[in-house]
Amino acid sequence: MQVKIFEGFDLFSKSFNAKEHKDVSVTVQEILETVREKGDSALREYTERFDNVTPESWLVPKPLLTEALENLDHELFHILEEAADNIMFFHERQKKGSQLDFSPDGTVLGWKVTPVDSVGIYIPGGRAVYPSTLLMNVIPAQVAGVPRI
Repeated sequence: MQVKIFEGFDLFSKSFNAKEHKDVSVTVQEILETVREKGDSALREYTERFDNVTPESWLVPKPLLTEALENLDHELFHILEEAADNIMFFHERQKKGSQLDFSPDGTVLGWKVTPVDSVGIYIPGGRAVYPSTLLMNVIPAQVAGVPRI
């Protein structure tokens, strides 16, 4: 096995303070509670805080999406398309349908699979782009049949 150390990794790993990041679950729980209580206004606050962006709308206008797609490198487009196909292939195999059966005494046995009504997905912004985060979160929700993502 060959291990590759990428340039700058050593510097990053030495600057990473494990004590500061040891237990983020408290912070995450606080964020979740705030979002539950305040909804979109909390999302806007956190987007400003973490991404230094103040979105006018959560929806990207269709012309902007079209422009971004037209300007996307063709090789990158095909790589992302292949990744999306692989993710869909994987999650389709995880999908289980509802099952209903009866025991000899007539008891109903089984389960019903129902997608949740809505899913909110956070894709970090800032200095980098994370198309894989988008794919790995949106595609499973689509496969599950979530109507509002």
